[in-house]
Amino acid sequence: MGGAAFGLLIGALLLRPLNYMVKQSLAITRREYLTQPDLPRTPEFRRVAQAMNLMVSKLKMLFEEEAERSERLRQEAYQDPQTGLPNRRAFEMQFNDKSSDEETPPGYLIMIRIQDLAGLNQQLGGQRTDSLLETMAKMMCTAQKLYAEQESVLARLRGGEFAMLCPGMAEKEAHTLVVALSHNLESLALTGEIDSSPVAALGMVPFKHGDSLKSLLIQGDHALTRAESSPLHHAPLAENEANSPAEADRHLWFNRLDTLLSEERLQLFFQPVCRCAPPGDVLHHKVLARINDEQGNSIAAGFFLPWIQRFGWNVRLDQVMVKQTLDYLSRNSGTLALSMSGSTVLDLNLMTQMLAPLKGHPERARRVILELDENQLPETHHLEALIALLGEYSCQLGLQHFGGRFNLIGNLAQWGLAYLKIDGSYIRNIDRENDKKVFIEALYRTANSIDLPLIAERVETEGELDTLRGMGLQGAMGRLLGEPFPAPDNTLLLK
Repeated sequence: MGGAAFGLLIGALLLRPLNYMVKQSLAITRREYLTQPDLPRTPEFRRVAQAMNLMVSKLKMLFEEEAERSERLRQEAYQDPQTGLPNRRAFEMQFNDKSSDEETPPGYLIMIRIQDLAGLNQQLGGQRTDSLLETMAKMMCTAQKLYAEQESVLARLRGGEFAMLCPGMAEKEAHTLVVALSHNLESLALTGEIDSSPVAALGMVPFKHGDSLKSLLIQGDHALTRAESSPLHHAPLAENEANSPAEADRHLWFNRLDTLLSEERLQLFFQPVCRCAPPGDVLHHKVLARINDEQGNSIAAGFFLPWIQRFGWNVRLDQVMVKQTLDYLSRNSGTLALSMSGSTVLDLNLMTQMLAPLKGHPERARRVILELDENQLPETHHLEALIALLGEYSCQLGLQHFGGRFNLIGNLAQWGLAYLKIDGSYIRNIDRENDKKVFIEALYRTANSIDLPLIAERVETEGELDTLRGMGLQGAMGRLLGEPFPAPDNTLLLK
């Protein structure tokens, strides 16, 4: 009996390195790279373990090289080297994408012009001037985070001119941002870092869906000219601009949304996400929210989400959307992807309560994909805890609107994401704009090296789809593939 036990112990010890190799192999399928720290003493097992470690290290190195190449291409094409902000090309892409989207709410374009940049450069020298520009850019980023929504875009257009596009921003909010940023920039003169005052002129111009960038920049230039002649260094709106469509009745929206959320009367709409390769079958459906106003008119999320955010009701919205989506899946087939806010996923106790209906229903849970915007990702330790929680319920996590934070690529391998959805600004006219094609090809190689699917957002032409298909992207969504439609309570309509 003692001999049998001893034999089993020896067998277990001998099999331990083999079991770890199995663990390594399975980890690779989850896009994780594990190396065996304690090599076995048996020469034969030791050589196999060393070879396995070498292969894993090589795979990890190849992935990291592709990730670095993608980030380098992004920086060269879309980032201003002095400030680290998006450059004019990136700003134009984002503006064109938002301007063409009917659900983009009206808002404001904030223009900033640093005064006498050439004189500063001559007085201070290029290196110190570049350092000052970087400091100013950080001040602008701080103001953006404090006063603008996460969908806003800040960029350096040229020289001393910067622009901040703020969808969903009301006139008073835009004015508050301008005054605060003007005050912060002026502090550089008060502390002696710049000898002259004013440091910058600021102007604001209302915009809406369908506006042309050229026209807005001309209006912005006029606003800056008015600001330069103003003692406050920032200009009020011109008379013909004063009644901005972004300024709405706060009381009306508060009562409307509070009632709809309390009574859980949101409407679920679905938009198909299809495979790029023929026959283009449906991979899943994206869940969208709409509401009806008092006259029964349907209002898309782009118009009421800014008010949800103003009132601090992101969590309330997520709770209702998750409840209605899980209720739908309990009666219907299909896989659904639902966006979540960063504030909701930080509360793991709340997430556990929201996902409770999936407990004991792994088949249903596997048809749930929660999505986060790349700019709403929590810190790494919070994200890993969220991924572990979703794993307990067999749910998946995907990233949407991906395109600006490519420093995240190095972490993608260990997160085990369902997919990356590429922001539509990189997809628009990709069949005609080579810089986008080169960039997405590099991103595809990086993602493909860890078997991570890429899905293109806002695909609207056959030329765009053909180009994406030729690159090898797995999926696409947009008007070309299907408009959003009301959630059908019929299993035959979802695949």
